[in-house]
Amino acid sequence: HAAGIKAILHSYSSLIGPTSSLVTPVPHPALGYNRAFTLARDLDAAGDSIAIAEATDDVSLVHTSHYNSSTYVVVDDEIIQFRALGDHALKDCVRGALGTRPAAHTAGAPARNLKRMYDIFAPGLDGGLFRLVAQNTADFFNECGFDAFYFDALEGTSVLEGFTYNYYYTTKFVYEVARRIRRPAGMEMSTMHHNLWFVRSRQGAWDRP
Repeated sequence: HAAGIKAILHSYSSLIGPTSSLVTPVPHPALGYNRAFTLARDLDAAGDSIAIAEATDDVSLVHTSHYNSSTYVVVDDEIIQFRALGDHALKDCVRGALGTRPAAHTAGAPARNLKRMYDIFAPGLDGGLFRLVAQNTADFFNECGFDAFYFDALEGTSVLEGFTYNYYYTTKFVYEVARRIRRPAGMEMSTMHHNLWFVRSRQGAWDRP
């Protein structure tokens, strides 16, 4: 600022990094998930295969930034990464992934298959965690004295409820941040939907030329 240079906060919008306190060491209960598997048998703290009641036919081991391509599940307070699939089983598991704590889990417990976009996690659709991420973004902006935002990966909100409703969540996240900042701010984003014209102050992002 003393040199006449403005500072822009470049964030990944509503997405949640794997080292965030919302993920580790205890995952936030409102992290978004694609589906919930059901443990078919008890799982001890060292087991590397999870027996589940559901079939795995539509589960992918390749992360393609779509609903069904995450290889992470959260069971109670433990995140587990699976690296192979079996008949009604998640196999070759990394226990206590991302700094969480390995623990025993009982049959019938849900194993929530976490949503991911660009190798980053997402909030659930209930709204509370979505708003918390917006609040944290605004707090960081306010406390550190930034002048503008670049909402990168804003199109990544498609992981929440699909591309059909992406326009709604891109707008909602930016508005949730905008109402929490304490002073006027420049705003630019990596994608553009019609309602964002009300807050957008710059045009020139090369994400979507």
